[in-house]
Amino acid sequence: MLILVSDLHLTDTVERCTFNARRFIESLNRIVREAGDKGIKKVTVILLGDIFELLKSREWIDKEIRPWEATSETHADAVESIFRSILNCNAEFFEGFQKLSKNHPFVVIRYLPGNHDSPISTAMGLRARALLNDTLLAGSDDTELKEYLIDSAHETIARHGHEWDPDNRYKNGHAAIGDAIVIDLLLSLPILVAEKMQMDINDASLSFLHELDNVLPQSPATMARWILQGLDRMKEHHPGAGKIFQEAFSELSSGLKEVTKTVRFETTAQATWWINFLARAMTALANNFGVLATAVRLPDIGNPGSPYSELAKNDFAVTRNATTPHRFVVCGHTHDPEVKVVETEQRRIPPRIYLNTGAWRKVHFASGGKRPIFETWEVGCFAIIYNRAEQSSGLPPYEFHRMIRGV
Repeated sequence: MLILVSDLHLTDTVERCTFNARRFIESLNRIVREAGDKGIKKVTVILLGDIFELLKSREWIDKEIRPWEATSETHADAVESIFRSILNCNAEFFEGFQKLSKNHPFVVIRYLPGNHDSPISTAMGLRARALLNDTLLAGSDDTELKEYLIDSAHETIARHGHEWDPDNRYKNGHAAIGDAIVIDLLLSLPILVAEKMQMDINDASLSFLHELDNVLPQSPATMARWILQGLDRMKEHHPGAGKIFQEAFSELSSGLKEVTKTVRFETTAQATWWINFLARAMTALANNFGVLATAVRLPDIGNPGSPYSELAKNDFAVTRNATTPHRFVVCGHTHDPEVKVVETEQRRIPPRIYLNTGAWRKVHFASGGKRPIFETWEVGCFAIIYNRAEQSSGLPPYEFHRMIRGV
């Protein structure tokens, strides 16, 4: 039996974490207990990437380094420090896994890195990786970090999914523009605004800036609308906020431009979009235009997760000559849970299935067109896959558990 879960984004500060560790551990324990009651002899929990939020940490800003640079001792210190802080700030999560392994010896834990925790799988993450092996993966039968997993017994191919996304992958000597956007825009924006307004970084009026990672769909236009609605509210209590944001947008825009000139990225489309957005927002603020209208007029560059079920066909091709044809491709990354039949050249019975494990975190979902309303909820997903021997006892080929709790 496989249990697959992704995108927990455990942070290195308690103020930023929107992951409910207690609910997650309780849910996982329940599934494992039920598996034991059903006579299942082995359960493999696959942590499918972006479990740790290594990118959105002040360490990169404070140490003036970036993950796409050549590894130095400073980079190694930073990644180790971030991971140690994640351990300290998420004790309930790590203790929960330790108790799970102790109480259920038939549980094995495996971990595949995503784009937000990829530094741990590189040279700069060597010491952090040792900490990971000593804590979360202690006793695992496989502590080597791999890009993807092929499990023939369960007819499953699993990966985080960022490898299909040119904005968030390192390939052929190119860096990921998504890393620059996370660090030099999404992380830097609240820090810069707080400094300019002489406010505490944890001031409640800045919370909308820290929550950008939780906005869905994760397209620049939607995130821009979230920023601008928050700015409209902030200006009611801080009349000078518009000018401060104008200055901050100018600095961030210049910084992004410089990064795109000096670093080889596979694509710079998202950075270009944000630079154009910041320019329009600065003009709107300077002329006292309604800032929300600025976002309304902006075109969207699309959701990079939308074609993933089609890209899953490429993974099935990897095992085309395998003795046992693989039936499932599972990934995360998009934060958009999905179960979909994948059509290939030869129609198969039973059909091949693409599963996206979504995310475990708070979500602000945009609905309502050009002037969206953001509804907030907690979401959590597990994908469960049974092997043929387990199916012979009456279990289904797969289950998909999705929990939504209004906030």
